[in-house]
Amino acid sequence: MSSGAIRWSRRSSSIITARSSRLGPRNEGWRAQSRAETLVDAAVALNGGRPDPYTMYARYWTRGGNLNTVVGYIDDTVDQLMAEGQAETDPLRRLEIFSEFQKHLVEMAPWVWLYTGYEYTAQQPYVSGFIPMPTDSLYSLSQVRLER
Repeated sequence: MSSGAIRWSRRSSSIITARSSRLGPRNEGWRAQSRAETLVDAAVALNGGRPDPYTMYARYWTRGGNLNTVVGYIDDTVDQLMAEGQAETDPLRRLEIFSEFQKHLVEMAPWVWLYTGYEYTAQQPYVSGFIPMPTDSLYSLSQVRLER
């Protein structure tokens, strides 16, 4: 994480804390943590995603997730859907399970992403065919050509 991103995150946390200090506890799932504190934690968590829903979200949203202390949210439905999604091997059934997980998470809205950064790439004029992907995939490297 760049020092600029860290500075941005800290400034955002201060602003969010000041603006949301009047909000009280939202529900029991937040472990009685105030919404302001949780929003501050969310602002500080500037990480990238993963293509598999289980590996992306289990670390935050399951009881045993290593980043659940950041989220501070526990939900039996989320735990159940994540366990089902991890165990399922059929791709279409996994899609159904994680679609249900996504819908439930959006309805509960325990965490709202407040920032999405930009990613910039640069290349020499003699390099062609590189296409930056929003997933950070380097798939297009197979099509890169050096023209010199």
